[in-house]
Amino acid sequence: MAIITPLIEEVIIRECSKEGFDYNKGKRFFHRKGRDDSFRELLFFDFCIYPHYRSVIVKPTVQNIVVQNMFEQIRGKKCRYPLWVVSYNLGYMCPNNNYKVWDFYEDTNIDEVCDTIFEDIRQYAYPFFDRMQNVDYLINAYEKREKNFFMDQRFIVLPLLYLLVNDKEKGISFLEQSQNDRIISEEFRREYLEQYRNYNPNIIKP
Repeated sequence: MAIITPLIEEVIIRECSKEGFDYNKGKRFFHRKGRDDSFRELLFFDFCIYPHYRSVIVKPTVQNIVVQNMFEQIRGKKCRYPLWVVSYNLGYMCPNNNYKVWDFYEDTNIDEVCDTIFEDIRQYAYPFFDRMQNVDYLINAYEKREKNFFMDQRFIVLPLLYLLVNDKEKGISFLEQSQNDRIISEEFRREYLEQYRNYNPNIIKP
């Protein structure tokens, strides 16, 4: 079974290249420019290794470069990985709205399974990318705690999105009211709130 993983990766890299995605080998994700300079469209492929088969999970992800720049300025350090504004399993974008995994066995036709993966990406991930490259939509989704939006990411990202619409006071208010949110440690909440409060939102263009 050890040989199957690089074979799957080879096909995924080839198909992503056809779709215009570049491969970040060190971080194991694929990325391409969004509809403007501030957004990036990412595809993460997570491999699960089992004795008799391999599974692949696909997570379409949207990154905003300006949001990441501001977060790094606020925190005073670089992010090791992209700070995404939204990311979740491809299956939740499909009609069944369920967590989705593709399994590969020793006799699996890798090209055929990868064809189904990329059909779903084209049909469901691309409209997701379009919807999520709208700051007002993202703010509304996080405020309403829309299903499948990660709430730990909400604490970090939502105040940064408020900065994009020049509403820092709303970001401060949100962070102050999040003290009962047990997803984030109290130490980090206090530190982030203080750093955010002191931040001068001189937004760096990507």
